[in-house]
Amino acid sequence: MREWFVFYFSRFEAIKLLPKESQLEALTSIIWYAKDWKELTIEDPLANAIFKMAQPQIEANEKKYVAWKKWGRPKNQGSTKKSWTSETTTHTTSEVKEKTEFDKAIDGFVEMRKKIKKPLTEQWLKLIKDKLEKMYPWKEYLQIKVLNNSISNSRQGIFPLKEEEKTEAKSKYNPFEDLSWLSPR
Repeated sequence: MREWFVFYFSRFEAIKLLPKESQLEALTSIIWYAKDWKELTIEDPLANAIFKMAQPQIEANEKKYVAWKKWGRPKNQGSTKKSWTSETTTHTTSEVKEKTEFDKAIDGFVEMRKKIKKPLTEQWLKLIKDKLEKMYPWKEYLQIKVLNNSISNSRQGIFPLKEEEKTEAKSKYNPFEDLSWLSPR
């Protein structure tokens, strides 16, 4: 049983067009299939059609996930950096790419380690990222919270959050609090 799955907005747009009873049946069947790999008996032909369109993509995403867990991210073949020249300088796409909150937290942790005169090696940084992923898989907001706690306390390592810190971080990020978006407008 997985804790998450990919749900494409295109499916959501198609489900919104169905009658309310069909919406519920389509969503339920997709979620149960992604969660436990159980195909429910779907009475509504419209909901069944939506499910049959979503099923192959759910299976393909699962295969990618299993391969990723086993082998890691695929390596790039050759350089993917594109460059262009403006009037004054040459830019590459990697320079223009904006950093994510996670990247900023990692940079802050690396900077803090330099300030306490305990710089990180590339190998140690990779181990820290792996440990964060094992602590809170696919929960980047909790991984950021762990890094920020280590930075603010000048810790050399990373440590799991206390239970109340997890719930505090979780309460700030809940996309399913308001489910009114399920009904057609």
